[in-house]
Amino acid sequence: MNYFLPLFLILISSTIFGKTQFGVWSEWTEFKDLPQKFEYLKKSGARLHLAIKKDELTEENFQSLIVALKKIESEKINYWLWPLLSKSEGYWPNQWNMKIYHQFVRELINRLEKNNLHPQGLSIDLEPPPEKLEKYLALLQDMKITKLHEFASQGIDETLFKNASLELDAIFYFLKQKRMIAHVVTTPFLLDQKYSLRLQKVFGIPLNSKSFDYISFMAYRSEFERLIGEMNSRLVFEYSLKAKELYGDKAGIDLGVVGNIEFPHKLTGYSHPSRLWEDMAAAKAAGMTNIQVYCLEGINSEEWLKDVEPDKPSWSFKFFLTHTFMTILFSQI
Repeated sequence: MNYFLPLFLILISSTIFGKTQFGVWSEWTEFKDLPQKFEYLKKSGARLHLAIKKDELTEENFQSLIVALKKIESEKINYWLWPLLSKSEGYWPNQWNMKIYHQFVRELINRLEKNNLHPQGLSIDLEPPPEKLEKYLALLQDMKITKLHEFASQGIDETLFKNASLELDAIFYFLKQKRMIAHVVTTPFLLDQKYSLRLQKVFGIPLNSKSFDYISFMAYRSEFERLIGEMNSRLVFEYSLKAKELYGDKAGIDLGVVGNIEFPHKLTGYSHPSRLWEDMAAAKAAGMTNIQVYCLEGINSEEWLKDVEPDKPSWSFKFFLTHTFMTILFSQI
């Protein structure tokens, strides 16, 4: 497949037509059960970001993946791979496992090519290892700021960070050779350019603007509400605005959570599409129409992925306080 065609569509379709370009993350659906969701993907034109978990990729499961991907291609559904390591290896790519991740990406794509499968893109989910992420969140939630600072400083390793950056560059060049789109997704906290490099080193997630074609940020309102209580979509609007300002047409936003998740922590997300629609409308009001939704498992009707009109949310005192607090916190880490 010509690499430039899908990238071209991502970059200009929203600008010209104003229609939302949806992507949907699938992390928990078994490969054999994916066809049950095809109707929702096809009606919305959504791209599938399909999790491929290293520790679950037995020979039998790999054959199920082959069958599923051939079906996806026959249904003309766009899909990007979303490789994930074993939990013992850190699950998401970061400075502690980027070399292992790079190797897994190469092996996975080469195996698929041998089965005459050619994914259009690959999503690189840059996050700290689950145990570190949960520790950060727990210390933040308990307002143990001194301990948070101490723990954050322990994560900084200049050599590991530099080597991980080089590995990420190598993944990008490998994907270019395969004519695949390189998509990076990460925390919206890195949108604060004043503290971005420091936070990258704290979290162990290098972010080189030359190592991706497309970047999106996880503005999951339900995750923020888990920490600070119910709020409106202002955070989605603000993060979308900042992402567009920094990355232009390369920028996207990730919304959620739809349904319930168990990992890395239990979370009850949106039970009705109206809350997701609010987030979509807020993102579009900020000029964002490249939107991913997490996750496929909670989508049980085509309503979830219907397009909406832009709607700027009202100013939120709660988000203002939260953002101010986080900015002060980042300046001290």
